Amino acid sequence: MVYKNIVNLLKNKINSPFYNIGDLLPAEKELAELYDVSRNTLRKALKTLEEDGLIERRHGSGTWIRNKHFQASVTHLDSFTEIARNQGKTPSSQILKFELQPASEEIARGLQLQHGEAVYY
Repeated sequence: MVYKNIVNLLKNKINSPFYNIGDLLPAEKELAELYDVSRNTLRKALKTLEEDGLIERRHGSGTWIRNKHFQASVTHLDSFTEIARNQGKTPSSQILKFELQPASEEIARGLQLQHGEAVYY
């Protein structure tokens, strides 16, 4: 079934850094020419992607990237930062609280300090 090949090709492209959520896919005619398939075959592939929640088709407006599926590999693990950057996002962190407190028994043991010694938390 040719349309399943098109589904897989489009999924790979959508999940790559090439597209971000909210991006517009090329027009049906352009995609059909690109993949050398009929528009009916392409429409069947797009319908599958829509049912999977990856795209949203708006009549008269086009086809938009709605979601990207993250697939983890058993042989290769990326950090949160790498995953975010691959999806076109900019990871960041924020300190919510920073204060001096007496170390609990557990923290003192882990840091090899005396119980009650001051630590930043």
